[in-house]
Amino acid sequence: MQQDYPIALLNITATLVTLTVFVQVFLTKKTSFARWMLSVLSAMTLLGTIYLKGADQLFWAYPTLATIFYMLSAHIAALVAGIILAVVIVFVYSVLAPIHLSTAIATLILTYAFAYAFSVKMQRKNHQLRNSAFTDSLTSLGNRRALDERLQVIEETRKKQPIEYCLLVIDIDFFKSINDEFGHVTGDQVLSAFANVLKLGIRGKDEAFRYGGEEFVIILEKTELLNGVTISQNLLKDIEASNWPHINDKVITASGGIAQLNESETIAQWIARADKALYQAKDCGRNNVIAAQCNFKIQNPFKIVSS
Repeated sequence: MQQDYPIALLNITATLVTLTVFVQVFLTKKTSFARWMLSVLSAMTLLGTIYLKGADQLFWAYPTLATIFYMLSAHIAALVAGIILAVVIVFVYSVLAPIHLSTAIATLILTYAFAYAFSVKMQRKNHQLRNSAFTDSLTSLGNRRALDERLQVIEETRKKQPIEYCLLVIDIDFFKSINDEFGHVTGDQVLSAFANVLKLGIRGKDEAFRYGGEEFVIILEKTELLNGVTISQNLLKDIEASNWPHINDKVITASGGIAQLNESETIAQWIARADKALYQAKDCGRNNVIAAQCNFKIQNPFKIVSS
């Protein structure tokens, strides 16, 4: 009876750790630490069980391998599971008959190989699904869902450390007339080409999103308002200077509103200020940028004019 106490203690410990991890995930909604904890817990429980109860507990190795590949990314799981597999074989090497040892090693390696192959395939599928869910199919920019996720990250980041962000909302001027004159297929081609101009015009650390229709959002990281205004100015210049063969090389211009994130405002208020500035830019004759908070506008987009 006493020899069952260690295994009972091991099971109780594993149960308590599992419950603790569950509570942590429930409270924080974060699973990265939990996945690692459950993987390590599964491995330690397996090794402890085999050490205490002997090689007849080897069957627990199969679900443990599956658990590790389920919890961790494919390549990391392969490393962790490979180490566990090697330790398990060392534990049972001297106590199993050669035929049983050969069978165990063969089936464990097959389980490992199939679990790894399945994990790699699922990881690729998940990556493809995520790209489809977060990418605008027409422009290949991030879509509204991707923007919402990025804004959530900004909200969490600014609680830990102050980082300057500017948000530029930019809209193609008179886009409806392009659709009316050339058709919606051509309009889609213009949107795609416009997105390429934005991608080429922003810095590597900045991100562009299609907000909806002909409206786009650019998040400028570690950027003060005046620097953001300069970037916006250059973007409008690039747009006006670009060739648009889809519409017989007619000139396309855009209007924008830009706002720097304030510590005291919410993300929704930040977007609202930039959006309001965009409409002010349109009211001021288009082909310009209005900066929220600062009473100046960029006209034609080459000259800063006090208002």
